[in-house]
Amino acid sequence: LHAVVAGLSLHDPDANVLARDPRALADRLAKVSAEAAARPGDVRVVHAPGRVNLIGEHTDYNEGFVLPVAIDLGIAIALVPTDDRRVEVTLAATGETLGFHLDAIGAKRGAWIDYVAGTAWALAERGAETRGFRGVLASDLPQGSGLSSSAALELASSLALSGGELPALDRMTLARTAQRAENGYVGVNCGLMDQFASAFGQAGHALLLDCRTLDHRAIPMADPDLALVACHSGSPRKLESSAYNERRSQCEAAVTEIARTDPGVTFLRDVTPEMLEAARPRLDPVV
Repeated sequence: LHAVVAGLSLHDPDANVLARDPRALADRLAKVSAEAAARPGDVRVVHAPGRVNLIGEHTDYNEGFVLPVAIDLGIAIALVPTDDRRVEVTLAATGETLGFHLDAIGAKRGAWIDYVAGTAWALAERGAETRGFRGVLASDLPQGSGLSSSAALELASSLALSGGELPALDRMTLARTAQRAENGYVGVNCGLMDQFASAFGQAGHALLLDCRTLDHRAIPMADPDLALVACHSGSPRKLESSAYNERRSQCEAAVTEIARTDPGVTFLRDVTPEMLEAARPRLDPVV
């Protein structure tokens, strides 16, 4: 997760290449934004990575452990900050432009801009300062492939909304603010893993996170013979239209049922195999 100053050059590659070439992405911004063309020295390019997960599916919101890895694919936004409190973002891949006003964000629209607007909403709720901008967004992170494109967009948006800099928040607070955007604005009750991985990603390392205490550490994976391969099943995945929220509700219902006889249980992390086996007859109608 980083922000870099971008210069300008004469390139017009496809959107995947633009996501990896800050100068080319800044040049694309100059073509669609008069502000960027007039102020090339103020153009910034920000980037946030996607992730794969080694251990811990659905365990983050159950206060368990996760072991994600940030990857070399992600989302980049070239932007020029403005003082008009207006946010306008153009997709490099399609040319579609959507936007909103920071002082009147409004309800979600059911479009990709919701992740940018939701991040602005969550930053404001946190008390962080935000600025308007004109931007171009490029991604080499396949959407719907389970590589956390939504979290990468939220983290990249938080940088863009802060004028191309890290917000005045520590990284864990930033990750939790991005999670808040997805939970409270977009409407997906995800845990913290995806945003954490994008915010803390470290080259050559996996990231171990205790989702109860938020203790975390990097785990070296610098073996030159080791490769992580993500295989697409061919089934597109969108958290907001999947059974993700339903699965979380089922987990919460199971906890409620088990806690009837074991009051110390507050999350599935607290459940032992013996507790689960004893409660199994009561859980079938619930989950």
